[in-house]
Parts: sequence; C-alpha cells; structure tokens
Amino acid sequence: MSNQKEPILKYQVGGTLAANAPTYVERQADKDLFEALKNQKLCYVMSSRQMGQSSLRARTIQRLTTQGVACVDIQATEIIQQEGLTPEKWYLGVIDQIVAQLQLNCDHMQWWEQHENFSEVVRFKQFISEILLEEIQNKEIVIFFDEIDALLSLDFSLSDFFAVISECLNSRA
Repeated sequence: MSNQKEPILKYQVGGTLAANAPTYVERQADKDLFEALKNQKLCYVMSSRQMGQSSLRARTIQRLTTQGVACVDIQATEIIQQEGLTPEKWYLGVIDQIVAQLQLNCDHMQWWEQHENFSEVVRFKQFISEILLEEIQNKEIVIFFDEIDALLSLDFSLSDFFAVISECLNSRA
C-alpha cells in the first residue's frame, strides 16, 4: 500500500476551462483551428452550447500568443448588453476591447470624437489602419468573436461591420 496521494482532478460543469486545465481533452478541432489560424485562414467554430467552443478558443489563444501572435477575444454579449445599444456603441465596444486587450497606446475615445464627421463603420475601418496596424507591426493579429449568435437580436444591421472584416481578410499581405 502506498502513502502517495492520488492527484485530485476537479471536474468542471459549464463555463470555460482554463487554458492549462489538466482535465482539458485536446481534440482534432484544437489542431485544425490552430493550424488554420497560423495559415491566416478565416475560421469559425459552431456547435451546440456547452460543447467546449470557449475552452477551445482559450487554448488556441494561449498557443497563438506563445508563438508571438497578437490575439483579441471580443465578447459580443458584453457589448450588446449595454443600455440603448446603437451602432456607435457597438463599434466603440469592439474598439474598447481591442485597445484594452492589446494594451494599445492611444486615447481611442478622443480619436473617435476627432473623427466624428465619418460614419461609425468608416471610423472603425480607420481605427484598424491608423491605430491597430500602426501599433501592432510585424505581428500577426487574430481577433476572436465569442457568442456571435447574440448579434442576431440587434435592432440594426452589422453587415457593414462584417464587410470591413471581410475586406481586412482580403487585403492582408
């Protein structure tokens, strides 16, 4: 009989597992998503709720970050839960999360106000080219959107937003 204690593994029901959780089971999706993103492919992960998409995202972000990729994890539900959400608040919410997570050195609120003569989507596009791509040079950038299905409940269209995302994908070097 051994006096060694068996390690205790905590089972977690629901929620995102930590990127280094010992109970995480790596799947083929982990490898596929990581490789596709490293090859600059547009990726999307769709499945039923509580199937591990958020844990997959967290692990992929950790792996990409250790390889020098700048990653942003946009939480769509945080943005759309704002009182009186407008297109301007949506775009600013996305920019807020980008600035905070990448620790960009800019006063994005002041920048936004200085460009008030432009539409929200034009300002968002300008933010990407004038701020984001200027501050994060010589690095790949991957932006994750979690709970994107929540956008279906909005009272306004985000087709222009997705057009900008598509344009970014098509214009990368």
